[in-house]
Amino acid sequence: MGRPKKDAAKEPAKVKEVEKPLKSAEVKFDSEHPNGKLEKVEHEVPVTEPKPRVVKDAWDSHINVLEFAVSISKGEILELGVGAGSTPMLNEIKGKRLLFSVDTNADYAKQHKAQYVTEEEIEGFVKEAKGLVFIDHARGEHRHVALTLAKDAELVVIHDSQPSAPYNLDFSEYKYKLDYPHPSAWTTLCSNEINLKEYDGQEIDGIKLHYWKETGDRLPN
Repeated sequence: MGRPKKDAAKEPAKVKEVEKPLKSAEVKFDSEHPNGKLEKVEHEVPVTEPKPRVVKDAWDSHINVLEFAVSISKGEILELGVGAGSTPMLNEIKGKRLLFSVDTNADYAKQHKAQYVTEEEIEGFVKEAKGLVFIDHARGEHRHVALTLAKDAELVVIHDSQPSAPYNLDFSEYKYKLDYPHPSAWTTLCSNEINLKEYDGQEIDGIKLHYWKETGDRLPN
């Protein structure tokens, strides 16, 4: 007589191991408290792969590379020129970092709850900036001034930076330069601290980053 069959229903079910989400903490500020009050709140953060954001038009062509720039930098973020693409995204991903958004257009500043400033005030801000500076303000012709003055920041991101742009952009103050040649409008990352050459050829939303040293090394546009 053969061996009796096992009752499959009695066998313990195999439990699939699931990776636990990372624990993160954020600091909340209670502005209603007379002296201010900080409260540390822990919460679970699921581990997910970032997905490329939708580029609606040339105004937003910087959106994915700007998010990348935030990920490789640290410190405060200075946004020169607000918009429906960059401003909500920076507020979403800034974490504990200080974000200071300004614009030379009073209506745009009000719409995006940013600070209205003059070009002279912008120059003062970029001279003191030490973290990430995003340059995308009007007048476009003033961007070359901000680019030169921001040389002490850890990382500078400037939009509409293609060689054909009529802004006379001078990158000579920077040791490392990296182009994001989006077909609609280019964005360039530049730094004297972060070795951007390490990211040469990396793809962001299907577009390869291009490292260059001299102007003649840039891709045609």
